[in-house]
Amino acid sequence: MKETMSIMFSIPSWYVLLPAALLGLIGLWMWMRHRKEKIRPLQIAVLISFGIYLLCVLHLVFFPIDVNIGMYANRTPWYKAINFIPILTIDLKTFLLNIIMLIPFGMYLPFIMKSKDSSKKAAKLGFLLSASFELLH
Repeated sequence: MKETMSIMFSIPSWYVLLPAALLGLIGLWMWMRHRKEKIRPLQIAVLISFGIYLLCVLHLVFFPIDVNIGMYANRTPWYKAINFIPILTIDLKTFLLNIIMLIPFGMYLPFIMKSKDSSKKAAKLGFLLSASFELLH
């Protein structure tokens, strides 16, 4: 009988987040060049710090990505590995840490989006960000 080898490794966050940060800086630079009105240095600092915050959140939520290729990979069907009722099985510490992690997101939005009903938009966008993390993770 032929023995199958199993390969296991992890993908660190900097393989993905460093190129994402560079693309974000290039996008910011192109956006600044094509704007008609002058952008103040404080606005640039807020946008860069918001980008760093988003990269940190992605790092905390998704990385490292564990990859298992070989004999014992994918033995569990996908529908058994998914927690379909996360609210009922979450512990209080994780729940509070998730809320604390998203507080800066709601605080950044009024500085980035100029609108009168920013608290409603912040709550809506915060919920969408949290829901997308739960669906992707």
